[in-house]
Amino acid sequence: MSLSSPFNARPLIPADASALEGATIRPSANQAIAAINGEYADLQKELGHVFQSRELLREALTHTSHPDAVNSRRCLSFLGSSTLTCAAALYLYQTYSELREGELDRYRCALLSSQVLNKIAEEIGLDRLIRLGKGVDLKATRNILPKQLKAVIGAICIDSSRDCAVSVARALIARAAAHLREVANCKNDLIHYCYHTSRSRPKYEHISEGPAHAPVFTVKVVIDGECFSPCKSRRLIDGEILAAENALSELLARDANKARAVSSRNTEPSRPGPEQ
Repeated sequence: MSLSSPFNARPLIPADASALEGATIRPSANQAIAAINGEYADLQKELGHVFQSRELLREALTHTSHPDAVNSRRCLSFLGSSTLTCAAALYLYQTYSELREGELDRYRCALLSSQVLNKIAEEIGLDRLIRLGKGVDLKATRNILPKQLKAVIGAICIDSSRDCAVSVARALIARAAAHLREVANCKNDLIHYCYHTSRSRPKYEHISEGPAHAPVFTVKVVIDGECFSPCKSRRLIDGEILAAENALSELLARDANKARAVSSRNTEPSRPGPEQ
């Protein structure tokens, strides 16, 4: 028994298994995307998805302040939020599977933050297409773009399939994850270096200062009880990458000096003994 969508007559989960091949865009789909024109053409090209129902997309782009808004937009946002969470978890698991669950969870929260979703929405041109009510300032209300992006992803679930929506969401998240890749790589480098030099796994400690809406984090790395140079940042993840870089630089410099000292002693020519 398929689950019916309240927005149209198509099932949410198609009975035909071939309709669930959303994880890969087939050549015919590429051709269809390239041939898009008219309203919302650029957005659909950015998403890599051709909407069968333009009205559904239009609904997802309509803010609740607009006279034409319907309550179902909130349902689309709810569905899209769950899809983005699934896509972010899938992306992180496949890309950084060597990290611990707690670290992956923090990165997932960072990827799904309002700031990152706002950036993704702007990159695909969502800010130019949202239908707002009179007197609503898009720049003054930071949560509008993230919610409408979620609604668009939710609309893809209804318009096509869950797998297709996850695929589109994963591609969008990957575009915004360049900074996350740097974080993971730097922290991984420190973990591997500690392992190969018989040190304990690095731990990150932090304290936050300032108002709750704009905290400043001071982060430091602790290895075998030793604290390395702390770093300050407005984002915890940025603080961790800076602290990891500091710790790794200090360890490399220290171990290099030790290696040079040992090498110097080993290569120092022996002095002749006293003449008999």
